[in-house]
Amino acid sequence: MSQFRANIVVRGSAPSDEDDWAYVKIGRVVFRKVKPCQRCLLTTVDPVKGERHPKMEPLTTLRTFRSLKEPAKLAKAWATSPLFGINMAIDVTGPVAVGDKVLVARTSKNPALTVF
Repeated sequence: MSQFRANIVVRGSAPSDEDDWAYVKIGRVVFRKVKPCQRCLLTTVDPVKGERHPKMEPLTTLRTFRSLKEPAKLAKAWATSPLFGINMAIDVTGPVAVGDKVLVARTSKNPALTVF
């Protein structure tokens, strides 16, 4: 988990559930999804030892099931960067604390539309 450098981790949701989150409210703070998070080479570096994984994990595994296929223009731009997590902007500021309730507004309920 430390290799992904997440700012906020949400427990209790399904894997990759955040793919179709449009807005997230934590406490009084409202976050808006900007884009999927592209994962780079830094995820292959052990943050304690500073050594790169010899098989380029977890990037190698992520590329097998988290690489964008469509739309073609984005798939080409992110060809080597699998998507995992989301980048968000803050629309309403305030404090966020461990244990705060997380409310989500989704972009779609259609499981085929899980990336955008």
